[in-house]
Amino acid sequence: MEKHIPVIVKFISSIKVYNPKGGCLKIKNRETSVLIIVLSGKIRFTQNGNSTIASPKSPIYIPKGASYLNECLEEAESLLLNFEECRQSDAIAPLAYIEPQKAIRIFERVLILHAQKTLRAEAEIFSLFYSLVSEGYTESVTAERSLIAPALEYIELHLSEAELTVERLAACCCISSVYLRKLFQKELGMSPFSYVTCRRMETAREMLYERCSVGETALRVGYGDIYQFSRAFKKYYGVSPKHFCGG
Repeated sequence: MEKHIPVIVKFISSIKVYNPKGGCLKIKNRETSVLIIVLSGKIRFTQNGNSTIASPKSPIYIPKGASYLNECLEEAESLLLNFEECRQSDAIAPLAYIEPQKAIRIFERVLILHAQKTLRAEAEIFSLFYSLVSEGYTESVTAERSLIAPALEYIELHLSEAELTVERLAACCCISSVYLRKLFQKELGMSPFSYVTCRRMETAREMLYERCSVGETALRVGYGDIYQFSRAFKKYYGVSPKHFCGG
């Protein structure tokens, strides 16, 4: 059975967690998706009667909205990477071995980048995240995902450009536009255009939360015309940019 591969649209946080042996926690409707890399110990996750053991040899993916029981079988130290994704699974899934020292290096780098709060830093976080996640999935699936990785990174670095064409993204990946569309649909469940729109709207929402002006936000996400941006934002979220953040 092919594993679901997370498609990150927003990185939330990275934290280190210590769990004492015997600790038990019930989680209902988890607020974010998470990649858990256990550095030491064992933790059992039970969802709908199915149990999955997370250990140093087996990281684990938990989707947003999941309800489950978390039981620490051995004193454990874990790295948690919380994120939002545009297409998610319904079930907790074990992953293949991820080299601990690599995970720690990426974790520490992500902490620094996340504090910078820039588009370039966010793009590097996405790149680091995918390099980490790629180890947990089959080589055949990872190979296809790696083909569109340059396009995903290019999108993050050039959201302010109005013309993010399929042809330009395909050129980044050294593949045809037709093949790029097929890979986006297969790997992300949407077209390149839909993915770009998703990232623009997510970025715009965060900027408006930070009280950036509608005009500044529009320019940062590739809209030279405020009216065009407002219309696109309202179509996506159902409310205007001004009302979205209460202003």
